[in-house]
Amino acid sequence: AGKLDIWFGIVPAVVVKEIETTAKQLQVQKCPADIGATHLWMRTDVPPLNDIRVRRAISMAIDRQAIKDTILFGEAQVVVEHPKSTNPWHIGIEDLPPEIRGYQSYNPEAAKKLLAEAGYPNGLETVISATRRYGTPYVEIAEAIPSFLEKAGIRAKLNWVEYGRWSGTELRGNYEGILWTQWSHIHTLSTLADLHSTSNFMRNRSHVKDPVLDKYIDQLLSSVDPQKQKETAGLIQQRVAEQAYIIVTPVPYDYAVLAPWVRGFTWAGSYWFSGSYFERVWLTKQ
Repeated sequence: AGKLDIWFGIVPAVVVKEIETTAKQLQVQKCPADIGATHLWMRTDVPPLNDIRVRRAISMAIDRQAIKDTILFGEAQVVVEHPKSTNPWHIGIEDLPPEIRGYQSYNPEAAKKLLAEAGYPNGLETVISATRRYGTPYVEIAEAIPSFLEKAGIRAKLNWVEYGRWSGTELRGNYEGILWTQWSHIHTLSTLADLHSTSNFMRNRSHVKDPVLDKYIDQLLSSVDPQKQKETAGLIQQRVAEQAYIIVTPVPYDYAVLAPWVRGFTWAGSYWFSGSYFERVWLTKQ
């Protein structure tokens, strides 16, 4: 109706594509969403996901590029854990050693072989707990995961959980199999430290207990040397990718849509601090 000044915070690409076609007078700003990555956490403390080969098989069964190209209209970043724009300690898939990079690559046939080595030549069954709370495109990403896994012989039932229960139970680490969440990168240090064995399962949702990872995290938390911090953060991300403790799907861009009379608004991808955006905004029409 032409009456909206600003719309921001999880504005899906499919809507922006329509706006760019039907309302070309509107301004569109985009950047990677700081809460936009969706994670697959896994119960690494119980079978079958306590077997690294099973976790790696799940990672290799997911076609990250297809998610980016189809569900997200090409408007996304394929990442190890964090987008470069939200993490000064970011490492990309291209920065991983070749073997670890392979576990981040789509290869359902290799995934089947890993499952067979782990004792599941006929595949296995698991459950993915998820919530519809976050809407498009996150629901569509969750819905695509079982179809990817099925090609590797993993039969995953998608269990949609009401958000109130999900946030109080599944999100706190009480789930079976796999937990699908949308997760924030707003505080890089916190997200890198979440998998410490002393973290509660509200943060360490994969129930990880890894002395090597604990050592790296302790070094990161105790260091005041920026270069050492960056190196240690890279080791943490590499270890998580190698062990497949978390699988991260592509990070979509988030958008702000502005009426032509809006001035001074700069979208930074975080609606957690949205109040500060409006300190600099003015309108050229009443």
